[in-house]
Formats: sequence, structure tokens, C-alpha cells
Amino acid sequence: MSIERGVLVIRPGGKGKPPRIQVRVGKTDFNPSQGEISQSILDRLGEFDGKEVEFERIGGQPKKIRESGGSFVQPGRQGQAGMAGDRPPGAFGSRRTVQQQGTEQHDRPQGRRDFHNPYNFVPAPPRNTDNGDLGDHCPVPQDAFLPNRYSGHIRVRMTAKTPLLVPDTDRVQVSAGGHKTYPLLVDLYGKPLIPASSVRGMLRSAYEAVTNSRFGRFSQEQHRNRLAFRMEASQSLRLIPARIENGHIFLLTGTSNVGRDGRPNGPMYAAWLPRYDRNGKVSNWAVRYADDLLPQHGDEVACWVEKLQHSNPSFVFWRVRAAVRGSDTHRLGPQLSVSQGGEKSSPTQPTEMKKVHGWVCVTNANIKRKHDERLFFSDVIAGLPGPFPVTEAHRSQWRDLIQNYQSIHEDDLKKRRNRDQKPDEYLGPEPGQTAWSRHVYRPGDLALADGTLCYVRLNREQAGVDALLPVMIARELYSASPWDLLHSSLRPAATIEELSAADRVFGWVKSDRQDMTERNSTAERVAVRGLLRVGPVISESSSAEPTESFSAPGIPLAILSTPKPQQGRFYVAGSPLGEAQRDGLSKAEAGYAIGKGLRGRKVYPHHAGLPDGHWDEPMRDRTQERPDGRAHYQEYRRPQKNRHEQGDDQNRSILGWVKPGAQFTFELNVHNLSAVELGALLWLLKLPDGHFFRFGGGKPLGLGSVRLTIDDVEVRTGQDLLFRYSAWHTLSAPADPSEMAILSFKEVLRKTYPPPVGEGFESVSFIAAFLAACRGFDDGLPIHYPRAPEDGEPGPPSPDSESFKWFVANERDRKLALQDLAKDKGLPTLEDRS
Repeated sequence: MSIERGVLVIRPGGKGKPPRIQVRVGKTDFNPSQGEISQSILDRLGEFDGKEVEFERIGGQPKKIRESGGSFVQPGRQGQAGMAGDRPPGAFGSRRTVQQQGTEQHDRPQGRRDFHNPYNFVPAPPRNTDNGDLGDHCPVPQDAFLPNRYSGHIRVRMTAKTPLLVPDTDRVQVSAGGHKTYPLLVDLYGKPLIPASSVRGMLRSAYEAVTNSRFGRFSQEQHRNRLAFRMEASQSLRLIPARIENGHIFLLTGTSNVGRDGRPNGPMYAAWLPRYDRNGKVSNWAVRYADDLLPQHGDEVACWVEKLQHSNPSFVFWRVRAAVRGSDTHRLGPQLSVSQGGEKSSPTQPTEMKKVHGWVCVTNANIKRKHDERLFFSDVIAGLPGPFPVTEAHRSQWRDLIQNYQSIHEDDLKKRRNRDQKPDEYLGPEPGQTAWSRHVYRPGDLALADGTLCYVRLNREQAGVDALLPVMIARELYSASPWDLLHSSLRPAATIEELSAADRVFGWVKSDRQDMTERNSTAERVAVRGLLRVGPVISESSSAEPTESFSAPGIPLAILSTPKPQQGRFYVAGSPLGEAQRDGLSKAEAGYAIGKGLRGRKVYPHHAGLPDGHWDEPMRDRTQERPDGRAHYQEYRRPQKNRHEQGDDQNRSILGWVKPGAQFTFELNVHNLSAVELGALLWLLKLPDGHFFRFGGGKPLGLGSVRLTIDDVEVRTGQDLLFRYSAWHTLSAPADPSEMAILSFKEVLRKTYPPPVGEGFESVSFIAAFLAACRGFDDGLPIHYPRAPEDGEPGPPSPDSESFKWFVANERDRKLALQDLAKDKGLPTLEDRS
């Protein structure tokens, strides 16, 4: 790759912002990321203002910027020139390697940590299904008290540490704009009504985690499809326009041949077809037919095109000047005069105009500032790869990818329908407001039919098609699905012989749909009643004490982000053991692939260290205030915008909550539990002080932390019950088996999942992570969704709630993964440079 030269320019940041570093090449200034600037420059930045530097140009942008005649030193390395690529861009500080249960992992370099993500994961390593109590086997009979198994009741007290959201979904109020307002669920006497089923769900989730049972909910039907990720913009230059004809893929490369890396060896492959103004509307200069109609997607056309030079970044392309329907170029009028150029483009040769035949590709105004559609054509006589036959693998890949697009945006399209807005309508420049690409809302685009226009990526040998994509900067399927990465021992039980500890204790229902005729004919059991029942949840306070009501319109809660499992850096583990991946991987490298694993069971760590008064005055917008100079803002409330409350279909409002300090009691009735099964339950109910379960709604916002304690335990073995009911006189109560059962659970778990040498039960990976989630973090950092303000500095939540900008900035600069929960030191606030 050739070396180019430019001048380094240091511009003041202003208002406390760090200085901006630019590279000037000719009259063009580029803004490289800090990860592309040699450490030898960063160490003496003030000396290089106005000095000449060297760089390599990749995708039109300067990369590996270093002093003239010097070597590129990756940021964070001292005196190790020539090791470019050994560390990810944007990574700073020292590097050390640690061993985690046999898997190598690189710790994050030291740097600023500003917050913790609202969710993390409890690892779920592959299970030993043959292990007695923690393995898989049929449930025990429930028609008798078994001699060596425990039955009885446990009385539990639940105390709210933070407010609890228990919405009354039957009385929800829905505004014309789709905003939902929920009253608190209360009984006839005004006391909060806590459903026993919700308590059961909370306990089951915890029990699954600490016994490493099978996932209770992980449907093959839902998770067998591969997820997709948005490819890096630089990779789009490798994509080649193509058309499906007679079951074959024909490349349409314009006037260029395909280079060795897939990029054009001349002008860009497709010609630009002028279409939109800066507001996403059809412009006055849009190319039209003689009858004033716009060219439509798939139209076969003859066109005049002219060659232009784009200046920043630098590339050559063809632009359509006139078009007629059909393939006959003789129907075109006389040659047009060439363009006079403009700010970003000018003719490379004033007389270079060409008649071509091709097809119109319209994907709509799907990004802000889009001004052109595309014309696919080919004027290359020989030497093109292909044509390639369309295989069943191509059709399956295409169908899966388009299904992924359509499923992701199903809710967005539904909202537009409810508002009488068209899917191809440009509503604004922000994500979700631009027009949707046609393949997102057209069911017919699922089929890779003749006439389909698409983009192709060839394999390295250019002897076959590696991928077919609907747009130039597209989503691409990961090589494996979430189902593929979940170890078979953790997948939901398919038969009663596969029931894990949580399935046996809490019950099991076969999850995936199956033909009912076949099911009935084989007399297959599809459900098993559990060995634990949760009794009524009773409020221990008077009717007025435990609740707080809010006058209409209520408290507008902050927007809760929807799960985004396509974020491989957060959801995908480096191995089946569930450990975090290292930083700096590309999107594809950090994604779903065979040999990796899932991070585990999603949990919401307790928000520890909240300041006094954090939950006071919830009706008042204090989101921009920071009490006592600390970092904990009023994250649970949606900030006002222009002094107006925000209530739309993105967030919810509440008219009441259960106050901190409210107490409830309930009984757990157990039947025929083994000592280990009972021990796991009792261990959960006897967590140390300062450990909290999460219950109800709003957990990412800090709501729903509860403390569970035992008021009373009365459990006996079947043998003890036999002696009791067969005796003629009163027997003394048997010894409390709690400590013995807990020790049995710890011992079996330790043998099944050995902790690191010299460490105890609490160091087993999933136990350590679970305890960390229950107690929260002790470093004083707040918990909130990632933020990327313009100055890159920590601050209050934005009224626009644009957490997606952090992920964009992370992909551009840092490529950070979500750390292991038990060792999580936090994440930095990043700078929005969009």
C-alpha cells in the first residue's frame, strides 16, 4: 500500500473539549480517530502542529498516521514501533493476559470509567447432565412423601429497597399517540397487589442461575435464525452490483473490472441517479423520463452518463444525465453538455459522456443527506467473473437476511401504519425517521427471483458468490445463530428425561410448538407440575403506608431500550464458558460463530450507592441536576424537552408505585425436594446483608430491588413425617435441616463446577456473577444506558435518549466489549462525532 503525506493540524477543542487532530492533504482536512495516530505523535502532540506526517489511505481516509520517516506505534504502546495491528485502535494503557477457567482473555487497558451498563450476564457453562441432583433426570413421584426428601413450608419476608412497579395492565390508559399510562395494581382495600406468579418468576430465574439449570425460555423457533450486523462502511466498496437472470447472478460493474480485493479498478461500479434534496424529498434536479415520471425500481433504461471526480473523499464515478425506458440507446437525444462541476465534484474529462443500458435500483431516502439512487449497468466487454448459478444456499441466505430486516423493523412499520405514514416516506434525518428500504416492508422481496437487483461479495478467489445483499451498506448474517451457540445441555428440556433442577422444582412445559396429532399419538408428556408453590403475597402494612400515588399525567419513565442481541460485543462470549470477548475485534470477529458461546443469563445489577433523596420528588424533573456533585442523576425519569413532558409510544408513565421499605410475606410450600434442591433454595433466601433480588418493572432504571429473608422454616423428610403421624405421643421437632442442605448444595456444586485452585464456592463463575448482580457495584459509578454526547464527557441524560450513538462511536473508535459481571469496572462515555 502506497504511503502518502500531509500536514498535521491541531485545533483547540473549546469549552473544555480536547483538541481536535486533523490531517490536511491539499485543500482537504480529514478527521482521523485517535486510534489511527501513532503513539510517538500523541506523546509530543504540541510539537507536530503544522508538521508533515505520513499515512496510508484506506477507504479514502488516512490510517496509521506517523511522523515522516518513522514507524507507526499503536496507541498505548511505548517504544514498540512496527507492531501496528497488535492492539485494537483506540485501546490505551497496558495489556496483561489472564487465565479464566482455561480460556485466555485480555483485560481492558486502564482508562476512564464513567458508568455501568444496566444489564450484564451470569455465565452458563456447559452442564454435566449425568450429575445426580444438578444433572438431568425424570421428576420424582408426587403422590407420596418420599423417605429421604423434604416437604414443608418456608415463610419468606420481602422488603422493598427501591420503589416497585407493579402495573395494572387491565386499567391502562392509551393516548392517541400510543403513550401508555399505568395505575398501580391494588386490591379492594387499596393495598398493593403482588401476584404470586411474579414472585415465582423472580425465584425461578435466580434458581436457574445458581444451579446452572437449563434455560426455561429459549425457543428454538425464535432463536434458530441467524442474526445480522451492519457491515462497516469501508467494506461496501467490495460489493458489486448484480442482477438475477434465468437463475444466474450477472455482475454489473459499470466501466470497471473487478480488482483483486473486489473493489473497482476504475470508476465506481454503479452510476449515480440524481433523486433527492437535503430534506429527503424528490428534488427539482431529479432525472425524469420525457413524460415527467420518475424512473422506478427495476426499470430497464438507456441513459446518458458522465464521468465525475469526487474530491472528499477522492473517487471517480458516473452520473446519469438523461434516461429513457427500454434498452435502445438510439432513442436517447443528442449528447448533453458536460456539468460545470461543484463543490465536491467536477468532470475529469470535459467531453467524456457515454450511452449505456442498465436497470434502475431504488432503495428510497433511507439515510440522511442521501441525494442519489443508482443505475446498474455494465460496459465491460470481457474479463468479468461469472455468471454464477443461484444455489439453494444463496436463496436460503437471502431469505434469512430479508426476514431479519423485516422482523427487526416490524414494530416500526406498525407504528407508521397506525399514523397513516408510508414506509417509504422520509420524515426526518434521525434513525427511524428516514424512509425504509424497500426490502424492509415488501414481503415479496423474500424470494431471490429473476429480475432481483442486489449487491454481491465474491469469495477471495472470485470464483463464487460469498454473499448477496439488498443494499450497499447492508446488514450481514453472522455465521451461526444464538441457538447454535447455546450448548445442548443448556437448551430447554425436550422430554421429561432431560429435566434439570429448576425444571423439576418449579415445573416444566414443553416450549416449542409441535404437531398435536403426533403428540397425542405418542402419549408424550409435555408438562410436569413443580415441587414448589408460592402462596398469596400479603402486605404487612396498612393500606396507606406502602404506596405512593401520582396525579395525572403521572411520572413519565425513561425509555427502556429493547434487547439488541445482534450486539455481539455484549451478547456473545469468547467460548462456551461465557467469558467476555476481548476489545478491539471487528464486528464480524465479535459476532456469532461456531466455537464461541453466549454470555449467559441476562440480569440487571442492583443500583448500589444511590444518594439520599434519589427517589424523592419523582414528579419534578430533576434529571439535569446532580445532587451533592455526585454522578447519580434522576435516571428513572424521562427528561423534559423544551420544558414539556415527553410521553409517546417509546416510553410509559405510571400513576403510582410501592414505596421503599414496604414489606410483604408469603409462604413457599415444597414437596419431595432433595437435600441439594432444598439447599439451593435456602441459600438464595439467606444471602448476606446488602444483596437484593430484582422484581417488577423498570429494573434497568434502578426500580425493583427487594430483600428476601426467612421468617420461619418447617420442612421434614418423608421418614420424619411417617414417625410423626404414626406415633401415639407428641415428638419433638426434628433438627432444622437448613445448614446441612445448604452445605450439600455447595459441596455438589463445587464438585460439579470446580472453582479456581485454592478458591471456594463463591468463586464459581456463575455464583460470583450472581452475587455481584445482587449486591451491585461498590465503585460509586452510576448505572445507566450508554451515552455519547458531543463533548464526550459524562453528564445528565439527554432529552433525546440517543443511546444508539454510543454504539456507533464504540464501533468507530474503541470497539469495547461488555466486561464479565464479577470483574466489571465500567465503561467510558464516548464522543458523538456524527
